[in-house]
Amino acid sequence: MLKIPHKRQKVCEECSGKGGKNAKKCPKCKGHGMIEKIVQLGPGFLSSSRSPCTDCRGEGITYASEDKCKVCSGNCVIQENKILEVAIEPGIPNEHLIQFHGDGDEIVI
Repeated sequence: MLKIPHKRQKVCEECSGKGGKNAKKCPKCKGHGMIEKIVQLGPGFLSSSRSPCTDCRGEGITYASEDKCKVCSGNCVIQENKILEVAIEPGIPNEHLIQFHGDGDEIVI
């Protein structure tokens, strides 16, 4: 039995991946996290640029600083350290891939 340390990102269970309580869509970017600016350079010439929203830091959600999750510090995910136990059978070829289902990084959708 081979024991391998494994780190993964897991959705925070305390805030359900929202980063804090009373989380709302950002009114400035309407929850997209990006702001598009269109500037007229001259007659018939327009310039368009996209940048992260300054109000929500590109996240698309806002909440008061006192409502920030204490467990994940507003990051929506926590790092989980785990020891995986792998049974290496005799005669297994070199560089054989072994998949672990359910042990990858989780993301907030």
